[in-house]
Amino acid sequence: MPGYILVVENSHVEVKKYWDLELKPDYKHEEQYFIDKLEYLLRDSVKITLRSDVPLGCHLSGGLDSSTVCCLASSILNHPIKTFTGAFSEGSKYDETNYAKCVASYVNAEYFEIYPEVEDFGELLRKLTWYLDEPVVGPGVVPQYFVSKLVSENVKVVLGGQGGDEIFAGYLRHLQFSYEMEMLEHPCRSLFSITRFGGLKGLTLFSALFFLNGTSFEPRNRYFQIISESFITKRELNKLFTEKFYKELGEYDCFKSFCETLENIDRKNYKYIPFYCDIKNYLPGYSKSKIEQA
Repeated sequence: MPGYILVVENSHVEVKKYWDLELKPDYKHEEQYFIDKLEYLLRDSVKITLRSDVPLGCHLSGGLDSSTVCCLASSILNHPIKTFTGAFSEGSKYDETNYAKCVASYVNAEYFEIYPEVEDFGELLRKLTWYLDEPVVGPGVVPQYFVSKLVSENVKVVLGGQGGDEIFAGYLRHLQFSYEMEMLEHPCRSLFSITRFGGLKGLTLFSALFFLNGTSFEPRNRYFQIISESFITKRELNKLFTEKFYKELGEYDCFKSFCETLENIDRKNYKYIPFYCDIKNYLPGYSKSKIEQA
């Protein structure tokens, strides 16, 4: 498990935790302190990753995470960096190359892009099944393969923005969980906020999701419910898995495993649940698919 070591000594086997995320809010410093500290940590992380004796580049989707990494890398290097972008030709909804080109132009990067075609997918799915060995997190594995292939034709090392959503609350589930927990603590203030930013329509939609969807008010239960339904519904699972498969699972309890990950989060720190859970559970599987593609 992440943050654990396996110690074997005199035929005795022991699993020990040597590191974990620190969940202690810092109320001693002003906002500017955290801005400066964050910038320092991001820049230092990119600088360390740039240590390479072979040509390197950056994944560049045009989003905040990869754009940040690309800009930091370009400011540290003394030569233009190569960037790699993928998109689909079905329309602007599936094509964000305009944003990527803006960033590439801003940092004077050498820009590469690729548009996968429909006929590429049939054979690719067979290849991915072979290369990955096991299921991985995220449907983006298909377009990521094409971008990674483009990368391999030009550089040996590539930086990316993976992990940004997990650390900086980039998923809708983070927003939903935070809103719901805030509503439980401060219902009047929360309703006013939702009405102000989403109008009556936003308030109606949110209220329906919150009160009519069988919501559990216990934080761990609720976040588990949110992430379960955001990926696949129980009805879809029943279509996908057979009774034989469920029997072979035996007594395995997915929710119990989920709660074990959160055992060191007490009630007063429940707001950290989405970030802690995603970093410990979701991100390792997501990163694995990236590494294997590269």
